[in-house]
Amino acid sequence: MDHQLRTNYEDQLAIEIESMLDPVTGDILADLVEECSCPLCGSAIEEQEILFQKRGFYFRRCLNCHLILTNPRLKSDYLHDSYRNADSNKLWVEIQKSALEKAWKTPYYRDCLELISANINTNAPRICDVGCGIGHFLEMAKEEWPDSRTVGLEINKESVKIARNRGIQIHEGLISELSGRGDFTLVTAHGVLEHLPNPKDFLSDVRRLLAGGGYFFAIVPNIFSLYHMIIGDRSVNFDGRDHVLHFSESTLSRLLSENGFRIAHLDTVLTGFGAITQSIQWLPPYDDTRTTKKYLPQKIRSLIADETSIENFIKNHNLGLRLRILGQME
Repeated sequence: MDHQLRTNYEDQLAIEIESMLDPVTGDILADLVEECSCPLCGSAIEEQEILFQKRGFYFRRCLNCHLILTNPRLKSDYLHDSYRNADSNKLWVEIQKSALEKAWKTPYYRDCLELISANINTNAPRICDVGCGIGHFLEMAKEEWPDSRTVGLEINKESVKIARNRGIQIHEGLISELSGRGDFTLVTAHGVLEHLPNPKDFLSDVRRLLAGGGYFFAIVPNIFSLYHMIIGDRSVNFDGRDHVLHFSESTLSRLLSENGFRIAHLDTVLTGFGAITQSIQWLPPYDDTRTTKKYLPQKIRSLIADETSIENFIKNHNLGLRLRILGQME
């Protein structure tokens, strides 16, 4: 990962959130946010317990379905404006362009493609990648399936421009604005569902775009990763503004199962072991300039010496940083 660019992004995001705070209450300005019922089960805000508050946002857990959500959340028009125009999201484009980012995402995407390929049984899928950024995943999908038809969907103008310059077919806008019915055999969404105030509406559009028996593949942060259970509210995933939903295996599976998909595969990837090791030494979890184990007691150092075994344990028990799910439309 390009840790320096990611630090720049997080710093700018913090500045933008700071500008939205009410100086009296410390909460996000009331005219920018709205209270919401649980987008998974419909429970009212009164049936959601506050877990913690961070930078003016409240993170709650639905007591009925256990989904964790930002509530109150930014109103949709402010949220969409930030994706299109905020300086932090301009920096996110720079992250996507980084050679360091491409170096780790290439094997990450390749692993995803191998998983999908093992399940969908076609050498020429028709693919729509929602939130495609500058098109890295679609480029790799074309390498995996040379006869495939690939289309990207993205709302950030600069990302769209870069993707088109790289020869990628891409539509600028939201999935609800994409016309067509039954045009694709595979819809993918990497790091998208956690941004959506109304994920059921999104999945309705996914079903509209998919041909009968088509597949939907998604990746989201895993709220019950070992990483999140140790890092807690210090995790950058809890930004409040952009990430409004926080999924577990059960809530992500329920979302797809109740909206027309049979779960074909679910697992986790990325262990976050380095950040965990930093955190348990009371070091900044994202500071890769201070990677060390010297502050740990000798017995703990011995316990975690075999990093491969620990990372395998994390993956085998679905404690990885990201949840991956593949659903087939019923």
